[in-house]
Amino acid sequence: MATLAEVAKLLEVSRDDVKRWAVEFAEHLAPAANPTQGRVRQFGEADLRVLALVAEEEALGQEADDIRYSLNSNGQFAERFVEFAVLNTPLFQEPPEGLDDPWQHGVLIGGIAYRDWRAVARSYKETGDALVASALKNGDVTDLAYPVIFNYRQTVELYLKGLLDVKPRHHDLGELVRRVEEQHKGQFPAWMKARILDFHEIDQKSDMFRYAEPEAPGELWVDLNQLRAVMDRITTAIDPLLARRAFQKRTSA
Repeated sequence: MATLAEVAKLLEVSRDDVKRWAVEFAEHLAPAANPTQGRVRQFGEADLRVLALVAEEEALGQEADDIRYSLNSNGQFAERFVEFAVLNTPLFQEPPEGLDDPWQHGVLIGGIAYRDWRAVARSYKETGDALVASALKNGDVTDLAYPVIFNYRQTVELYLKGLLDVKPRHHDLGELVRRVEEQHKGQFPAWMKARILDFHEIDQKSDMFRYAEPEAPGELWVDLNQLRAVMDRITTAIDPLLARRAFQKRTSA
């Protein structure tokens, strides 16, 4: 949400102008633009669209009734006003008032929407799956290859860290495998350890598919169907372990 001063700066007008518009065109603005006494005026994305139109039309000499007619005709949804509002609204905001489930165009982060290691790992896995499906369907395999592999590598890293009591800050999958086996007094199935170490050997610091550096050591072939199948099995094996850890943590709290 933007303050009165911030909106005035964006529109290159005075604070008094913005305050006057907020009162004069209150029916087109959110309640926070005209709060109860003692509270600070705040303007959201929809308010910025309205105020951008008001500022433009007043600069052109339009009277209040003419401006109100434009607003009643949804003139604030013209592309230039929408773009102005979108580009000048923070990406991470306080939840808007009256927000009800289900959310069709946004998502809550943090608070009641807290996501644990397992949930975030699953999100990376599902993103990788969606990208593979898109790549195979649309023939854009080369363009999506690095995002696919990055998402799957990140999935593996988060699953491994989720199994550890102390979660290291590094991205070394080989060391994570060693620590998991040490803490849980067991070993991964040979195939799983080998496939996890495939990621480690080609991208030891999680840089290659994130930054395109360092370059791959020569030409290598990746079968996306195989990659997805392996990730399915890894997820199926580790996900229940994280679920059990999360349950034990909740019940012991």
